[in-house]
Amino acid sequence: MSFVENVWKGTKRRLGFYGGLLVVGAAGYGVYQIISPDARYLPGPYGVRDTVVTSYPIWDSSDGNSISYSTHYYRTTQWTAYKTASDSDRRYVDRAFLNYRWGYTFADGNALEDSVNARLGTGYGSAAQIQWPLPTEE
Repeated sequence: MSFVENVWKGTKRRLGFYGGLLVVGAAGYGVYQIISPDARYLPGPYGVRDTVVTSYPIWDSSDGNSISYSTHYYRTTQWTAYKTASDSDRRYVDRAFLNYRWGYTFADGNALEDSVNARLGTGYGSAAQIQWPLPTEE
């Protein structure tokens, strides 16, 4: 085996090793971004919340009175009332969920539910005045 072949063989081995490290590092960073809270907003007076807790089942009785924030937001965005709402109503709902997530405006899940339902025309009462924009770290 010549000198050039040996150098090339070693180079391929190093490239494979460092390429593998890069892939593992990128995957780790992706997982971190998924499970860590979005750090661009400052927590409000109610603190950062990962679950929506109400005094009644939100979607059906199988969920109970507590549902993860991400599941509840996803189901809301798939709801016909949300999909057929005006742009301003959908923007309000999106911002209301962010207010709840970061601890602003809504003391509990009942207040969030009442405001979302009122805004989408499926409930009674009126939608709460939400804080927007939310304070950021910068």
